Amino acid sequence: MKRLIKPLAICLALIVLPAHAAIDERCEPILNATEIAFSELFPPGPVTQVIDSLCFRAYTVGNITRYAAINASKTSFLDVGVYVLGPPFGDTPTYIGTTDQVQAILDNLTGGEGGNTGESICDNSNSEVSGIKTFQDGDTITITTEGKCVKLPKNNSLCNIKAEKQEDGTFKPTDIHMLTTTNLVSYSITGLDIPGFLNPLDPFAKSFANSTCLIHVPERTFNYKSHTDVCFDISELAQGIPGIPDIVTMQLIADSSSVIVDDCSKTGADTILNLVTGLTE
Repeated sequence: MKRLIKPLAICLALIVLPAHAAIDERCEPILNATEIAFSELFPPGPVTQVIDSLCFRAYTVGNITRYAAINASKTSFLDVGVYVLGPPFGDTPTYIGTTDQVQAILDNLTGGEGGNTGESICDNSNSEVSGIKTFQDGDTITITTEGKCVKLPKNNSLCNIKAEKQEDGTFKPTDIHMLTTTNLVSYSITGLDIPGFLNPLDPFAKSFANSTCLIHVPERTFNYKSHTDVCFDISELAQGIPGIPDIVTMQLIADSSSVIVDDCSKTGADTILNLVTGLTE
């Protein structure tokens, strides 16, 4: 009977929510930090679900399902704030505190790893040497060269995620798969224009629109989106093309979304990379 009460309680919370209410902007950071601070109760993996002003994730461990939720609009059933539901918290939504209170507690426990600080999930230590910067705000990552045209990265992934290391120094196989799909918003190449012919570097610029699926991403990884606005000095790529100036640059704007998936092999991704072995499929 108790297994039926839990989903019934969350349904009661949902049906009394006001229509078309906005969710709290700290939904993703709080849920992400919850998974880091209390991973045994709320293991990473579930996607965020939204119904009107309520955002939540459902966590199933064995035969037990529990929920973590943030409600952004007061109702006859729920106040504004953070809730949990399911063992060991009970069969009705349990109020934890306001988003400010819970965020402060989680920041203290995790050092801000949930995404509330400017630290990015991207490991771009190599790229940043050449001027590529990443900034994170909640579940949104901004990738920029801050108006400067910088050296090209080694590959077309501007948000590199590394496998999590274990105590013995080896990479941890998490069996968590993440698909990143990048859409090219616009690009322009300056310094190379051959009248009557297609720009020979167009295919390179368009190659930034792609899909990549990663196997064994770290357990702390969460669904996120990114906005890229960068400029690259691509003069080396243009070498050998007659009549070009010394400097050729490419301005690139793109939007990406990254989501946890069940199986990379079923996504149709352009590239599948195993972060533990370093091999592509």
